[in-house]
Amino acid sequence: MRKIASLVLLSALLFSCSRMSPKSSAVGSDGSAFEFYDTDRNGYLDVLETDDVIAAQFSERDADGSGRLEGKEVPGAEELALIDADHDGKLTIIEYMRLSDLRFGRADGDKNRFVSRDEAKALNLSR
Repeated sequence: MRKIASLVLLSALLFSCSRMSPKSSAVGSDGSAFEFYDTDRNGYLDVLETDDVIAAQFSERDADGSGRLEGKEVPGAEELALIDADHDGKLTIIEYMRLSDLRFGRADGDKNRFVSRDEAKALNLSR
C-alpha cells in the first residue's frame, strides 16, 4: 500500500512539474520567476509554492526523463549528502523534494513561514 501511495505521489508531482515549468513570459521585470511561482499573488511564497519550484527544477534537471537525477543532473555534493536518503548517488523526486524544506528554511530569514521577494533570491528563481 505504501508503495502505491508513493507511486501516486510521484505521478502527481511529475504531472505538476510538467505544468509548472516557467515560460519566458512568466519571468518578471527583475529577471526572476517570482511572479510565476507566487500563485496566490500575495507577494510572498509559502512552502507549497516553493514545493512547486523544487518540483519544476527536478523536471528541468532530469534531462533523460528517467525520473531520477544521475551524473551531471545531480546538484552539488553538499546538498546531495543532505537529501540522498539511500546514499546511492542518485536522487528520486521524493529525495529531491527535501530540497524544498532545506531551501525554504534557508530563504525564510525572518522565520515567518513566508519568503519575500528579497528572501527568494536564495531559492535561485532567476531565469
